[in-house]
Amino acid sequence: MSKQVRATKMEKIRKFFGYIFISFFIIYFLKTGIGNYLLGKVGICKNAFLTNEVNHFRSHPDALVYNFWINGKVYDGNSNVEDLSKAGDSICVVYLEWMPSINRPLSFFDEPINCNCK
Repeated sequence: MSKQVRATKMEKIRKFFGYIFISFFIIYFLKTGIGNYLLGKVGICKNAFLTNEVNHFRSHPDALVYNFWINGKVYDGNSNVEDLSKAGDSICVVYLEWMPSINRPLSFFDEPINCNCK
């Protein structure tokens, strides 16, 4: 194989992985934005329990993680509760029925959401 053919193949491979990389980030940010919008519109409320597990996220203060169960499967998220002595308490979370892995604590939303869990 000549050097020119090899260089052309390498360039195609780099472009391919570049497109994959860019596509991943576009899909991730769209999923997050659309997920947050859908949570506010069609999300379902459920009680979740704060665990002893602590979420460390860059320069943000440590916060407790919450767990909730749907059909025997555990889902979790960052509660934004910084008081570590609150472990074991319950909070209200909002999740998407068709994708419970997309969930947020009720305190995440700026506008009030009609929830019946307390």
